[in-house]
Amino acid sequence: MPYRSVARAQIEVEDQRVRRTLTMADRPRYYVSLGETGSADARGADSLLYQNQDEAFPEWIGRDLRSRLPGYRLLSLTAEGAVSAGVRYSQLPRLAELGVAPDLITVNLGVNDLLPCFDNDDALRNATETFVTNASIILQQVRRVATDNSPILVNAMPVCPGEATAAWALRCNEALVWIAMEVRALIVDLPDPSDGSAIRKAWWNTLTDIGFL
Repeated sequence: MPYRSVARAQIEVEDQRVRRTLTMADRPRYYVSLGETGSADARGADSLLYQNQDEAFPEWIGRDLRSRLPGYRLLSLTAEGAVSAGVRYSQLPRLAELGVAPDLITVNLGVNDLLPCFDNDDALRNATETFVTNASIILQQVRRVATDNSPILVNAMPVCPGEATAAWALRCNEALVWIAMEVRALIVDLPDPSDGSAIRKAWWNTLTDIGFL
C-alpha cells in the first residue's frame, strides 16, 4: 500500500478513536435506582440522594448528586412495596429497554420479601430462598450492564432482634455477602427503622468513603 494511503488510513483510525472518546466523555451519566422506594416526605431515598429537599433537610443543602456531580441523571425504577421478584421480572426488563449503562446503582430490597411471611417458618424459608436467588440474578445483571467500576450499593436486609423474621434476615444477609463479592457490589447497613432520609444518609456516607463523591 502506498505511503500516503497508509498514512490516511492511520489518520482515519485515530479520528474514529478520538470521536469515540469524545462521545463517551459527552454522554449523560446515569444514576439508576432499583427496588423499594424507601419514601420520606413523599420522596424516595434515591430522589433525596439525587436532589436534596432543602426545606425539609436544610443540613443536607449542597450534599446531593446534582450539586456534586451535575452531569448525572436519575433513572428511578423503584416501586413502593417492591419485592425482589418485582425487581427481577419488572424493573430489570425496563432497565434493559432503556439501553443505558449506569454509572451508579442503588438497590433497596428485601424487607418486603419477608414481612408477609411473619410467624410462618415454612413461608419464611421459601421466601429466603427466593430472595437469595433473585438478589443474585439482579446484581449479576446490573453488573453486566453497568459501566466499568460503577459503584453498586445494595442494602442489607434489616434485622429486628426478637422478631420472627430476624434469623431469616440474617441468612439473607450472609448470602448477600457472597453475592456482593462476586459482582463487586457494596453492602450498606441501614439503621432500624430506616426511612428515605436515613437510607440516603447511608448511601451518601458509603459513596464518600469510597471516594466517589
